[in-house]
Amino acid sequence: MGLGKQGSQPQKDLVKKWFRKDAAAEQLIKQDFYQMPNSSSNFSDFRFLTFEQKGDTVTVNYNLMTYSHGEIDYIQGPDKFVIKGNTIETLHRNIWKDVK
Repeated sequence: MGLGKQGSQPQKDLVKKWFRKDAAAEQLIKQDFYQMPNSSSNFSDFRFLTFEQKGDTVTVNYNLMTYSHGEIDYIQGPDKFVIKGNTIETLHRNIWKDVK
């Protein structure tokens, strides 16, 4: 896609373009898309991740394992998004839902 390394300006610009006024996207951009490695005290890892598009609606199915100081939890989709012109709006999100 020609976006360069993780957290590059082209990657940030792409996310800003498609996810305008999305708090989770803004948070990821602020942290340069940094994700803690799976050897950290806190990290997350997808067990599976799939995308399905029907018309203008995109459904993201996933199972995300989160690890924090020995405690394991799981967050599951689906999350739903709608493509409106040149933006993507969140219809429902389980992941990052606490980011406002």
